[in-house]
Amino acid sequence: EGKIMLESASKVAKAPDGNGGIYRALHLSGCVRDMERRGIKHIHAFAVDNAVCKVADPLWIGYCIKKGADMGCKVTAKTYPEESVGLLCRKNGRFAVVEYSDMD
Repeated sequence: EGKIMLESASKVAKAPDGNGGIYRALHLSGCVRDMERRGIKHIHAFAVDNAVCKVADPLWIGYCIKKGADMGCKVTAKTYPEESVGLLCRKNGRFAVVEYSDMD
């Protein structure tokens, strides 16, 4: 209670960068290089707080592979405009997830 989280012995941990941060983290940590070395061609990543996600959904993964997609993203419409959920959008010409906490 009331303790500061540290990233290392001399560095304060900052807030995570949302669910999309996994992709940068996979690269920076060397995981992508390791997966390539081991011949892993496809992964299924999802937000841990997504209670309705079907983990390792073979139909979805197969669909993405068949379409030659670099990435697939299942989304659903907001129930109402103020709903506290992130949005899939284009940001500076690229697809991005904008967290609801970052919206004005």
